[in-house]
Amino acid sequence: ANIYKQGNSYISDFTSNPEGALSSQAKNLFSKYGAFDMCNTGYERNDNLCKARIVSTAASIEQGNEINKQLSSAMSQIQSLSSRIEA
Repeated sequence: ANIYKQGNSYISDFTSNPEGALSSQAKNLFSKYGAFDMCNTGYERNDNLCKARIVSTAASIEQGNEINKQLSSAMSQIQSLSSRIEA
């Protein structure tokens, strides 16, 4: 639910100020991979909403990857502790 709220908040911020919402590094990456190519409808508001959804999805995926890393680390620690208890 938290990721969903963050995504909606980001979409709102992005549609009101798309130029200020992304770092230059993020802009370069999205440009390099043509992530926004499908968003060129000619209607600025629709284009910005499309771009915001793409950025929000990418951010959610990255946040999921970070959570996965943390879970893997925690599982590794649990396994290590479990091995000590068995010994």
